[in-house]
Amino acid sequence: MRKSGVAEKYVRVVQDMYERSRTVVRCAVGQIEEFKVEVGLHQGSALSPFLFAMVMDQLSEDVRQESPYTMIFADDIVICSESREQVEENLERWRFALERRLMKVSRSKPEYVCVNEREGSGPVRLEGEEVKKVQEFKYLGSTVQSNGECRKEVKKRVQAGWNGWRKVSGVLCDRKISARIKGKVYKTVVRLAMLYGLETVSLKKRQESELEVAELKMLRFSFGVTRLDRIRNEYIRGTAHVGRLGDKVREARLRWFGHVQRRESKYIGRRMLDMELPGRRRRGRAKKRQLEIVTALEDLNVNEEQNAVFMCEVSMENMSGDWYKNGQRIRPSSIIKTRREGKKHFLLICNVTSEDAGEIKFVSKQVESVAYLEVQELPVSIVRPLRNRTALENHRVILECTVSSPHSEASWHKGDIELESSERMDIISEGCYHKLVIHRVAVEDEGTYRIEVGKHTSTAKLLVEGK
Repeated sequence: MRKSGVAEKYVRVVQDMYERSRTVVRCAVGQIEEFKVEVGLHQGSALSPFLFAMVMDQLSEDVRQESPYTMIFADDIVICSESREQVEENLERWRFALERRLMKVSRSKPEYVCVNEREGSGPVRLEGEEVKKVQEFKYLGSTVQSNGECRKEVKKRVQAGWNGWRKVSGVLCDRKISARIKGKVYKTVVRLAMLYGLETVSLKKRQESELEVAELKMLRFSFGVTRLDRIRNEYIRGTAHVGRLGDKVREARLRWFGHVQRRESKYIGRRMLDMELPGRRRRGRAKKRQLEIVTALEDLNVNEEQNAVFMCEVSMENMSGDWYKNGQRIRPSSIIKTRREGKKHFLLICNVTSEDAGEIKFVSKQVESVAYLEVQELPVSIVRPLRNRTALENHRVILECTVSSPHSEASWHKGDIELESSERMDIISEGCYHKLVIHRVAVEDEGTYRIEVGKHTSTAKLLVEGK
């Protein structure tokens, strides 16, 4: 405190507060006995955060760099460097500066992320131990991704908005409250949670659309209307007196930019605006990213009545695509489902049959991927065999049999003679059901009948009684 320029009288006041201090701990089973506190700061004291920040400033004075290369919030430290060697060197300097003053640096909690890494540079080590590498890094409520995108941050803002909406859903969904009051509550509680930190996020049109879709869902739930009611989005916003979320994001960004411009030149925001990145940008318009197939479709060979799942991954997220079978576009139904998860597209065919076999193709803009589905027919078996029948002369009699597959072929026999359809006899096949219908049965029709389905056979006797 003296090194920080704090007056001596305040130093003595703090010393008196910590001299021979005692404390108690309250837990579920009651309150324990008093004990001395000789190390650390007082828990729950409003002065403790200030004292801890002052201690960290003095301990890191020799190793701390100018922001944004070093950022400290309480005991969380962010170190930024341009190479792996610089990171390891700075880590070692921090470790030595803290541990020589009896502070402990964790070996399991540190993490590092490489932003826009083009070539693998090897792992980062701290005293020989490898530091965990992650694809995203969260600091002070904001998420930084290794690929430089902000998709995760947008999803978290949407989730934060839904969390705020659920807290006040009792008010927003109450029909006794006017739409104007609901709009004010929404703008005060929900929208502020969604806009937090978006001033510095480079949103794409697709991500901005995701935020607006989530907002309109909340407003429709609040007013008790659905898309089936065919009420336009402009009317919903006008009823609640709520503007477009994209416009509010731009307003917040400009407001934040004005605050930065009014700050002193040493402020980190001003210095980041004036920072020149290494390298040189080529002349002309930036090239558009090319859509490519990352994971192509794979051929499938499945048995009947199983499910077939095709997956295709493209290089860009949230791209629309269509599925085709033998050149015909596939439309979702009760047994055919399509789904999109980021860059991956899925096709699910439930309880496949031999008719589902063929060429499966996925098309997204100018790229496509082709695979083949082969369906192995299950062995045919007789589920319900023929039964012996007795019929009166000149009446009709039906012999029927049920098999396991609707695509099986069957033949009827009487003794060694194969039967065919005629004026007195009909052979009917309806899916898994096979029937032999004899009209005006005669005495000479009496005998043993047989049906052959694949390698399986079923027989029955027909008796004819005269009048």
